[in-house]
Amino acid sequence: MKNIKFELFESSPVSEADCIQIGRLYCSVGWGREYTISQLKAIFDGAQYHVLARCGGEVIGALRALSDSCFSTWIADVAVDPKYQGCGVGRSMMETLINKYKHTAIYSSALIGSVEFFNKLGVTEKTKLVACSRRQD
Repeated sequence: MKNIKFELFESSPVSEADCIQIGRLYCSVGWGREYTISQLKAIFDGAQYHVLARCGGEVIGALRALSDSCFSTWIADVAVDPKYQGCGVGRSMMETLINKYKHTAIYSSALIGSVEFFNKLGVTEKTKLVACSRRQD
C-alpha cells in the first residue's frame, strides 16, 4: 500500500470545481464518458450523505449514500481514482460511513470485482438478496 496523505470531507456542499473533478473521477473508473455539472450537483445534493477524499486539493475519491437514518442505508457508489486505489482511500470513506450509520443495516449493489472490498468491511453478500435494476431509456 502506498503511503499518501488525504483528507475526508463529509457531506460538505459540492462546488462546480468539485463536480468537474468528480466527473473526471467517475470517468477514470469506467463509469461513463461525460457528466454535466448540473447532473453531478443533483446527485450529490440529493444524497443524504457523501464523503469526498482529497489529496492536495484534488478529489481522489467519492462515496454517496442514501439513508432513512433509522433502519436502512444504501451505498449508491464508491469510486477511487485508479492512481490511489490500494492506498486506503476507499476503506477510509467506507469506515466513515459505517461509523455514522452503524445503527442501520447497510446495503450495497457491488459490481463484480468489488465484492471482496465490501466483504472486508463487513458489508457482506447475502444469499437471499439479489440486485435488481432498471436503466432509464
